[in-house]
Amino acid sequence: MVGVKRFDEVGVVDAAMRLFWAEGYAPASIDAIERATGLKRGSLYNAFGSKEGLFLRALARYATVEEAWLRALSAEPLCAGIGAALASQRAVFRDRDTPPGCLIAGSLTEPGLDGGPGKALAKRQAETAAAVRERFEAAAQRGELGADFEPAPLAAFFLATFRMLANTDRTEGTAAALALSATAEALFRGTLA
Repeated sequence: MVGVKRFDEVGVVDAAMRLFWAEGYAPASIDAIERATGLKRGSLYNAFGSKEGLFLRALARYATVEEAWLRALSAEPLCAGIGAALASQRAVFRDRDTPPGCLIAGSLTEPGLDGGPGKALAKRQAETAAAVRERFEAAAQRGELGADFEPAPLAAFFLATFRMLANTDRTEGTAAALALSATAEALFRGTLA
């Protein structure tokens, strides 16, 4: 029947997310998207409108990856949350079905990425940063941060460290990322103790 979707939309979005995560937005060609999703160009455009539309859906799907470690970061005290968030990230590193790196951080570094994808990435990055900052501010209100530490800069440092660990997974491999993650956890535990 014409006009009826005959594919697993969630599976297609997941496959596209993994492709964009591995290659970035601009480098992922329509041909590569067809191969990754198993759909032909016409079906992709009918279902998602454009490459940009598919990317925006993939980015929304990727948000579930971030939500997992953000939930883990909510554990109290903050030290436990940091340990749980880093453990969540290490589980992603060890999952070889998951592309290395970070879809958001990797895509944000693409030159000339503007319009809908660039705005969506910047918005998602800002939302993540705000969520992390809120957790550190709550910890400060509970008296978990020493007088020498302001919650906003410490939260920004944590998020930068988190993104750097994902980049290390991509550029230097899982073993290096896991070793650095353990060091980061020890550093934060020592800072917050």
